[in-house]
Amino acid sequence: MLGDPKYKMELGNIESKFEALDKKFKANLHWDDQGLKMWKLSMNPKVDQEIKQGLGEVSNDFENLERPGQKLAAEFQKYQMDQELNAQQIAGRIDQAIYKLDTPAHKAQLQKIATRWNKLQMYVNKEEQAILMDLQAFVQQPSVQGELNDLQMDVSKEINEMDMRFKKFQMEIEHPSNEIG
Repeated sequence: MLGDPKYKMELGNIESKFEALDKKFKANLHWDDQGLKMWKLSMNPKVDQEIKQGLGEVSNDFENLERPGQKLAAEFQKYQMDQELNAQQIAGRIDQAIYKLDTPAHKAQLQKIATRWNKLQMYVNKEEQAILMDLQAFVQQPSVQGELNDLQMDVSKEINEMDMRFKKFQMEIEHPSNEIG
């Protein structure tokens, strides 16, 4: 709403009217010295009436400017109330479904499913343990241990050679030789 050019223009017009009224007020306000540090404030009654009328117009302009915002607020409030009603209806329907499904037959079916699920989980856990034990036994075989140790030494040797080649390359980059060859 604040980015709307029409709204900005209307605000600018209201501001201009208010500034004109402020100037008029300041120009027509008279301070009369009454002596003994007393002052009397005065203004032409006709000008005072014009300023009051102008302030009324500015107030009306503001009210007219606020109406779309008030309408939007009312629409949003209606939307929120509709959403709350929908949420209550959904909650009621869920409660109704729970009540209808909370029967001995349904409970028995769910209990059977839960029992099967628990058996499956026990089987999976048992099989995982068996697989881990088989894997551990495989790795501890002397032939497998020997191959894994050889693999580790070969890979370690290759990594060291790669590291030495990289360091040599790095030295050549940092300290290039002037020889052409």
